[in-house]
Amino acid sequence: MRTILSCCLAQSMFNTTEFFFPVVVAVCLCGCASSRSTVSTKKLGYTNGWRCPQCSVAFPHYTYGYACAGAFLLFVDATHGSNVVRQLNTELRRGSYSDRFFAKAMGKSLDELWVEFRQSPAFTPVAAEVTELYNALGYVDGKPPRDVRVRFKAYLKQQPATNDLLVAAREMKGKPLKDVLRFYAFTRYFDEAAKFVGSLGEKGQLPGFARGELSQTWPGMSDLESCGEPYPMLRTFTCVKNGDPSAYHYIVVRESKDSSWKLQRAWRTSPDGRVLEEYPVP
Repeated sequence: MRTILSCCLAQSMFNTTEFFFPVVVAVCLCGCASSRSTVSTKKLGYTNGWRCPQCSVAFPHYTYGYACAGAFLLFVDATHGSNVVRQLNTELRRGSYSDRFFAKAMGKSLDELWVEFRQSPAFTPVAAEVTELYNALGYVDGKPPRDVRVRFKAYLKQQPATNDLLVAAREMKGKPLKDVLRFYAFTRYFDEAAKFVGSLGEKGQLPGFARGELSQTWPGMSDLESCGEPYPMLRTFTCVKNGDPSAYHYIVVRESKDSSWKLQRAWRTSPDGRVLEEYPVP
């Protein structure tokens, strides 16, 4: 019977203030190689490029390994004690692990623990977008169904292309399916904020732009590296206008789930990145 650890393991090192001990933090279901890095029980460092332990657009589930699996085990460590992680490591090294381990050690199944973890800040909104998309397409244990491309085309027909980002996602023809799906989920993560910026442009209320001048809008990747509570949410966008070599940058903020997006900062830079102008915001 296949368990979540049935194919291969990517290992990391958890570092406490007293000692190091090896623990399996990443899970692959097929064809991956082991890797090691140094991980703190307080902060997971750079296992997939992020500055904090969290699930991301590239690693939305513990079965994808790296920072998401590490974040999940850090959650287990924080909520059920580090001895659980030590026991897990022992079971894996002995080759005696089964999914029943979690229920026996903590009184909760692996699935129940994962549901709890998804309520934590380490399970980012963009990871939730990827998970929602994969579920809609019929993924099971991180694996797509045989007809996933047909399902994705049917799924897209049911979704309105509400901004230029989602239109771009639809036009990624010839790209690997995994990249297309992640990019689509990534753009959905920015959807509401992007619509807000676009509405300002349409109304002539976007600093630096007259009505109708906004030609392209792209999100800032650094937003995906933020840690901590989901609110206030910050989104960064870069906009351009035809015939202008400058780049126009905007930070929008949403203070709470019930609040609206607001413009927080606006500025213009030269092609070499120098700040040319700061715009007043309402």
